[in-house]
Amino acid sequence: MLSICKADLLKKAIAVFMIVFLMMMLQGTAAAEGLKLSASSEKGVRGNQVIVTIMAEKATGTEGGQFLLTFDQNLVRPVSVEAGDLIARSSNLLQMGNLDYAPGQIMYMWVTVYGDTADTGNVCRIKFDLLKEGETLLRFAEVVVVPDSIGTAISAPGKVTISSGVPATEPAVSEPAKPDRDRDQDDSVDGVDDSGVNSDENDESTDKIIDDNSVGISSSVYIIGVVILAVLLITGFLVIKHLKKQARKRKKRKDSGRAKD
Repeated sequence: MLSICKADLLKKAIAVFMIVFLMMMLQGTAAAEGLKLSASSEKGVRGNQVIVTIMAEKATGTEGGQFLLTFDQNLVRPVSVEAGDLIARSSNLLQMGNLDYAPGQIMYMWVTVYGDTADTGNVCRIKFDLLKEGETLLRFAEVVVVPDSIGTAISAPGKVTISSGVPATEPAVSEPAKPDRDRDQDDSVDGVDDSGVNSDENDESTDKIIDDNSVGISSSVYIIGVVILAVLLITGFLVIKHLKKQARKRKKRKDSGRAKD
């Protein structure tokens, strides 16, 4: 009887462990699939202005949200904020940007009552004055998205780089004309292709590859978790079977002893 009780307790413990483990795995999967906010990276000259774009991915069905954007107040100063196309084209839009929320922080919040947002687009655009040379990261904090079924929101920081804007004084040197092939190679070294697009934009594709790798890692963890659960389940049943077998043997010996008496 005692062995049977132990077997029942072990069975219940394994069941509880399986439930807890599955809940943890499901929560991890939901976090990986939530809405993602990201800020663009911009460059400018001291005394000028830049516009930072806040992008959203996996935003279908969102009914609103809010976030804080932090920055170095010694390098940049927010001037204005306007709604982006992701939420501006919704049927019913309410939005508010607080540029003086706190030193070095902007608060932005939006509501789209009908949740008729696209999957990807601009949430808002923020204009900054460039005060002095340097570089400041644009980090997200206190990100909230509704409804809860959207999942846990994640974010990727952007940055603003400010230069002095003073041109380098170098003597002009005349060079013979180069073939187009050599010119193309020089352009790629300088970080600019034939269309005039800076190669730094490839950073966005790199971020996408990193996101894809993160999803792959999440899938691998999920598979490993399922395998572990299967092993634990099989082990638990084997232990229970062994305990029941031992209990039957003890009962049989006890009955045999009584019969002899």
